[in-house]
Amino acid sequence: MTRTLKFSHKILLAASLIVIAAFTSFTFYNDYLQRNALRAQLKENLNQTGDSTAGNIRNWLSGRILLVENLAENAAVPQSSEAQNIALGQPTLLSTFMSIYVGKKDGSFSTQPPDDMPGDYDPRTRPWYTGAIAAGKTTLTEPYLDAVTKGLIVTIANLSNPRRECQASSVEI
Repeated sequence: MTRTLKFSHKILLAASLIVIAAFTSFTFYNDYLQRNALRAQLKENLNQTGDSTAGNIRNWLSGRILLVENLAENAAVPQSSEAQNIALGQPTLLSTFMSIYVGKKDGSFSTQPPDDMPGDYDPRTRPWYTGAIAAGKTTLTEPYLDAVTKGLIVTIANLSNPRRECQASSVEI
């Protein structure tokens, strides 16, 4: 077993080892390039998905904000309580929002669909009312607990300036 190799065998063995080393290093280099390309492509796909999702959410929210702004514009026109309740109960609004409501500066409150509110409920203390009054324009609240369902909701609220009433609509999270 301790035979010595001929010179030609030594050259062949050295050349084979060089070729194996070259293929091995090429394999590792190619793997490195493929991982970087895959990582870059994945990052780009995630960015595109994030941008698309953000755009969809923006469009979804914009539509709801426009509905609340339209409700506030309609409420700015003097009307009876019955007419106001009819406006709040429009099928488009009821199918879009969990609830639609109006808080008045005297503390009274109207909602569609009708809910049994706690006896001490005062809309003027709710974040949607105080936020809209402070901003004087359409606001979106931070998530908070609903007084009736105890579920987490966000509210889009707007102030009807001449009457100083706050129209709002809630969306469950």
